[in-house]
Amino acid sequence: MCGAPGEIHQAEKRSQEIFYNQFFIHEDLNKLDMRNRWIGAIQEYKENKDSDKFAIPFGTIVAEIRLIAKPFVS
Repeated sequence: MCGAPGEIHQAEKRSQEIFYNQFFIHEDLNKLDMRNRWIGAIQEYKENKDSDKFAIPFGTIVAEIRLIAKPFVS
């Protein structure tokens, strides 16, 4: 199902921002072992279903990504 033209435009714009940010911050994400940390957090949540416990690594990961990406987002 297709979204409204405005929704499609927003999704396209956001996807371009994500690609741009990830392209330039890829090395920094690797240095922080971000992929494995994210997978670990997801796996732990799947096993324990503890959203309060999941919120801690999720919040940390999001904060770190925002710091890395900040110079590339206008």
